[in-house]
Amino acid sequence: MASSAGTNRRVLRSLDHLWMGTNDKFAHKLRPSYMQSRPPFVHPQDRIAFWNIVPGDRVKLRSGAIGHDEQNRPIRGEGIVTSIDRTTNRLWLRDLNDDVKTAPKNIKHVVPRMVDPEAGPEKGFSPNVQSVPRPVHYSKVMLKLPNSDAYASRLERSKPFFDKRKNMFCWKRFAVVKATSEEAIRAGRAVERIEVPWPKLPERRRPFNDTHADGQLVQEETFIPWMPEDPVLLPMRKPRTTEANQEIADERRADWEAQVAKKRADHQGSNAAPLGAKTYAGFQFKETIRPPPVAQPPSASEMVKLEEKRLGGFVQDESVSEHLSQGGQIFATSDYLDVAPRTGPAAGGNWAGLTSTSSGLERNSDGHLLYTPSKRELDAMPIELLMTQDLVNERGRKWRMRHWHEKQQALAAEKEKQKEEHKELLRELKVLRVSDSSKNNTL
Repeated sequence: MASSAGTNRRVLRSLDHLWMGTNDKFAHKLRPSYMQSRPPFVHPQDRIAFWNIVPGDRVKLRSGAIGHDEQNRPIRGEGIVTSIDRTTNRLWLRDLNDDVKTAPKNIKHVVPRMVDPEAGPEKGFSPNVQSVPRPVHYSKVMLKLPNSDAYASRLERSKPFFDKRKNMFCWKRFAVVKATSEEAIRAGRAVERIEVPWPKLPERRRPFNDTHADGQLVQEETFIPWMPEDPVLLPMRKPRTTEANQEIADERRADWEAQVAKKRADHQGSNAAPLGAKTYAGFQFKETIRPPPVAQPPSASEMVKLEEKRLGGFVQDESVSEHLSQGGQIFATSDYLDVAPRTGPAAGGNWAGLTSTSSGLERNSDGHLLYTPSKRELDAMPIELLMTQDLVNERGRKWRMRHWHEKQQALAAEKEKQKEEHKELLRELKVLRVSDSSKNNTL
């Protein structure tokens, strides 16, 4: 049976399988052997770091027979790699097709089950044994070259490197085979080194049914309950510190610097060593000074005060007041917090209890709502803007690659701009040279 460390992925994103903690030697000690087979423990220094055989390759066993043909000749095992286990240096094979069953297998004893439970025991039971793939060690297989009948006697690779853009290790693999080309034979080479491409596995496609929506329909913007022209105040990111905390840190840093200066002055005045005593290790001065104080991040109460201050400044802004005077609407994050405690799931009710009459969304001097908005006004609030950080994982690989592409495009555009400026400068210099030469000729 495949261990938990088995994988069917060709991509190598990390070297975690070389850690001592993986595939613990005593992990299966208290588990009975009839429940699950114990995979052999391989020390990390004996594990293969970069595999040249991956799922999708066609391999053949170097030795050992799984059967005999009509002439009683041994048949070696052969198949396609389905999964590998980097912690035990083992791999599993499947048959080439239903007609050619040459993949090595083991017999597993199972509990017989009734074929048809509704029909009863008269229908019969399933067999008590079944065939399961047998794990094969990495060193006991040889790779078959694509579009050829030759097998590699040895595999080599180039120097691997980690591609940050793809988030994976990359390298090339080469197969060492017996020389068959005329050029190699004339040169006296007994073997050839041929590059073997990595297998391309078919992409997994999700089944499409009636419950799934069309991709184009999902990408289209079909409904916008709020006007994009309306000003919106979204919650700010937590700042590193505040002005008050920075002032406190500056005062503490001044005291710290004064204490350090006093400590150094006292040491220089009191510990006056005699001539030649500085060479003795006991007279050497070692400064043990605690690190300087730094500004602390804002607390929860400070964040609430900052948001209240931002809300008041947002409502009293001239552009926002002008937008409200022209019949527009504004939205702040606190609007949901003002409505939910009175009406909504937080108060034990639901949004259906809102009235249909508009209240005008009047606000006090601090910017909070005075009255409960209507259902239409609540639907017009852009809740999807509040979910931006939840829907977009900027630290994920997708968005990091997108930012990387944007940065590369900006750098390419900057280089192109500098190149055009350089060409334009060369043209101007050429014109000046021509004009100077013409003046000299006239003189």
